[in-house]
Amino acid sequence: MAKKKRGRITVLEAVDNLSHLADLNVEKKEATEWMDPSKIQENQDTIRETFKILTAYLQHLYQKQREDLGNPQTQKGIQAMMQLAGEAVDKVGKYTKLFKGVHTAEEGIPEYKQLQHFYLSKVFSKVKQEKPQESWEQEGSESLDEERQALKDLEAVQQDDEYELFFIAKEDGTPFFAPQLLRHIRMVGNFDESLISRDQEDLLRRMDVILDRDLHISAQEVLEEGADLIQRFYKEALQHRDQEGPAALCKAVMALMLAANPKNLLHNSQGKSTLDYFVDFENYLRQALQAGDYTQWRSLSAESLTPFKTLCLKLAHFLCNALFLRSGARHEVMTFIRDVVENKAVELPTLWGTLSSTENALRSELRNYPNGPLMKILQVFRYQEEKKGFDPLIQQNPPSQIFNITSETAHTSVVHLPCPVHQDYIDRVTIAPEFKGYLRSLGNRKHLYINLQDRTSWKEHARCAAIEDLSKESDFGEVLRVITLAKNTDFYHQIHDYAEVATAKEFCQQCEIQVLSGTDCGFYFPTGMITPKIIEDLVKFVHHQFFHEKQTLSRKERLNFIEIFYFFLLLRIIDVEKPDVISFSCKDGVDTGAGMAAAFYGFTRMLSTIKPWTEEDKNLFLFAFFGPALLIRHRSIAPLVFQRALSSLDHFETAMKEDRHSILQACANLLPELPLAQIKITEVA
Repeated sequence: MAKKKRGRITVLEAVDNLSHLADLNVEKKEATEWMDPSKIQENQDTIRETFKILTAYLQHLYQKQREDLGNPQTQKGIQAMMQLAGEAVDKVGKYTKLFKGVHTAEEGIPEYKQLQHFYLSKVFSKVKQEKPQESWEQEGSESLDEERQALKDLEAVQQDDEYELFFIAKEDGTPFFAPQLLRHIRMVGNFDESLISRDQEDLLRRMDVILDRDLHISAQEVLEEGADLIQRFYKEALQHRDQEGPAALCKAVMALMLAANPKNLLHNSQGKSTLDYFVDFENYLRQALQAGDYTQWRSLSAESLTPFKTLCLKLAHFLCNALFLRSGARHEVMTFIRDVVENKAVELPTLWGTLSSTENALRSELRNYPNGPLMKILQVFRYQEEKKGFDPLIQQNPPSQIFNITSETAHTSVVHLPCPVHQDYIDRVTIAPEFKGYLRSLGNRKHLYINLQDRTSWKEHARCAAIEDLSKESDFGEVLRVITLAKNTDFYHQIHDYAEVATAKEFCQQCEIQVLSGTDCGFYFPTGMITPKIIEDLVKFVHHQFFHEKQTLSRKERLNFIEIFYFFLLLRIIDVEKPDVISFSCKDGVDTGAGMAAAFYGFTRMLSTIKPWTEEDKNLFLFAFFGPALLIRHRSIAPLVFQRALSSLDHFETAMKEDRHSILQACANLLPELPLAQIKITEVA
């Protein structure tokens, strides 16, 4: 049944507008857009729409969720919203020329008057009837301030910056977010859901369908590749069903079979879907790896293991390897993106301009739907998943290959990989057992884990330390190499003390100091991996080849410099380490990780060939940039991450066109063992 059409903005955006207007101050830079004379009509329309959607929101509560109005906390939340609305109107009148001459002071803004009228005549009067001895005006100002803050915190939910904190508790076990915010999420989410049309519902569901089908194909491929191993395992498995390890492995394979069954695809099934069964597979595999049996299998020598125990160990590691190195849903994601932006994105003369147009069109189109991150968080609380901790691998964020880098002597897979941890508390982290199993499955191969989380931040330090410490363990020291690059520090963003730099020489010195300061500045490298000479040579190389040794660099140039420097630093490490697998991993691989993986692809291709960008190249960019965010968080990639990657790619391309020969000659000296001319980038088969 078709549902009501939604407004042009969401409740989240409306509350966000109120918050900014209520805080309006002529001395604040962010106030300029509301005060811009050229945007008077646009801002008027936005404010009118803000009050319209809030009126519709109150009407929804009054008609559909009337029982909630008797809840004192809901009442305070509505009162806080109305106070924000009143303050917003006051600030608009005081600091801007909006609505000047449009309405008299007595008339006010009609849409606000309608909101106020409905609130006083329906919502407020209803509560007064139900609570004749109490008055909202008598409520303490402290609790009302908490409600106001919770409303403002909805913006953080919409931006999706710190959603992991919904799953993680403070050191003392208390949650990071106040109950008021969680209540507003439920209320606003329910309202947004009620306004989804059939077409919108189909598009939102399509993102889930793509991930569901992707995992269905992966399940089929794993079963086909491991058919002989699985068949031999099942010949004896029933005789050991009372043992925890074999029993869990049996369940894992059964779940994989159910995921591979077309009848369980999301568009075919009314019950559990492929996605559900794939998560079951991951959970059972984890159970097998945590069982005492598995520990025993690993502790015994090969000669001491029975044939069945050897088989179990091989199967466990095979499944871990298949999980982390599976193919992704590239073609369906790319088709989805092109369908969404059809007739909206513009083909521009440069690839970077076209990608920017695509991103703008995608972001604009997604604004017509309920906020993806809000819907995700709403689902979390409906199923009480927040109590399970932050665990991206089993929270519908499976690893997958993005592209391959090949030469005559090497083959390297670049993979999407969220941080492979389980985290219940902000200061306590454990490595996911299946990641350890995957590392053990690599044998003499090597995984280069590029950690892009901020180890200088209390929010991410524990995860950084856990993954760095794992690489120091004797079991994994040879197979796992971890480096941490600072991607969210003041220096990286060139802000605060680094916003104004007098000379390029000073900036280059700062760059060297930052990297060589290691963990103090957000970097980590294994002992002996880098030296002052290596960093000094790389900085000089980038300054000379890509910035013509300019005496001063603008902030934009410094930002591009850092990205290009990081790329060549990674090439230097790859030249020495020769990894078989590379992952660009932030907390979830959705923004920082996806952006750097896409940029690495672009930089590497421009170094290795002068061939024009093909449609396949463009599609790979679409997948690398937008695929993870769309499938996992139902949104586009973080705009600042995307724009910075594009800016550095554009600068890199310009420099390569100007003096390709000189750059490649200098690269040969810096990277003597890396055959740049032989490198090819290919899609995953």
